[in-house]
Amino acid sequence: TWGCCPPAGEMLRILKKNIIMKKIILFLSICAALTSSAQNGFTSYGSPSGYSTVQLRDKNALVIDSNNNKWIAYQKIGLGKFDGSNWTMFNTTNSSLPSDTVKALAVDVSNNIWIGTFNGLARFDGTNWIIFNTSNSSIPDNNIISVAVNGNNIWIGTNLGAAKYNGSIWANFNTSNSGIANDTVQCFSFDPSGNVFIGTKNGLSKLNGSSWMTFNAGNSGLLSSNISSLFFYQGNLWIGTIGGGLHKFYANVIDNVQS
Repeated sequence: TWGCCPPAGEMLRILKKNIIMKKIILFLSICAALTSSAQNGFTSYGSPSGYSTVQLRDKNALVIDSNNNKWIAYQKIGLGKFDGSNWTMFNTTNSSLPSDTVKALAVDVSNNIWIGTFNGLARFDGTNWIIFNTSNSSIPDNNIISVAVNGNNIWIGTNLGAAKYNGSIWANFNTSNSGIANDTVQCFSFDPSGNVFIGTKNGLSKLNGSSWMTFNAGNSGLLSSNISSLFFYQGNLWIGTIGGGLHKFYANVIDNVQS
């Protein structure tokens, strides 16, 4: 027995236990609220008909255009468009889509859909197709991993570097001609100051005009240099990595959110 009060060490142990229990209760309450919201707030839509479950399972990207059409990049069956009621599927047999393996999507200011595929880049305005590949343009590779829009510029990522298209000229960036961290470019993001953030397999590169800065697991708070996704929101750049979790970038400082 302790008499009127337990020892200081035991008090600290009890306090920590109570705090942990409160956190667990709060976590369970949030989960219950989210579950209730999910059950009542989501609407499920059917998939395009005529395809197997395996064919429909693998999706690489989704974008929504200014007409509220949903565009889905499928790994094996091409490009899907859902207008809220009906599906339209585009593939190599019924359109000019250069490959049925669609890896990336973006919508530009004119509502064109930019489609990164295993065999080139396509621009689709709803009627007409324009195809960019290594035979008819200066893109570095036909295997398009990522696509992003920044104003009037289109950025693509490949295994041979990044490229920027201003509507007439392609500018390529790789480890031989720039300060980019790696030639496998997996994602992009842009801030209001004009900085371009490029996520690569071996670090995050920041391009400011002609100046490069690279952040990786060796020189920053990144727990992994393999950058898989980027999203700029309310002054912060959110960074998804493979093997290192989620990070937040602000004022050239990177913090791991999970640590």
